[in-house]
Amino acid sequence: MFAAVDTCTMELAKVRANGKAAIGEGRLTARLDRDGETVDTGFGIVAETGGDRLARLVVYLDARPYRLWADGPILALSA
Repeated sequence: MFAAVDTCTMELAKVRANGKAAIGEGRLTARLDRDGETVDTGFGIVAETGGDRLARLVVYLDARPYRLWADGPILALSA
């Protein structure tokens, strides 16, 4: 999804953290390059540290409603 984004804002509403990781949730609002459509969806984010550096950053969101049919399947199952 992010390859098709012109602008994006992420607002965190809830954050919990300990010494090694932080998890949060909020709203993502973005304008898509292809047609100027505005995306507004909930998201979750996880940040993990390794020493004094960011070791991993993961964003979870449901981009399915904004995918083009021409993108192909998200998950292909074989028999």
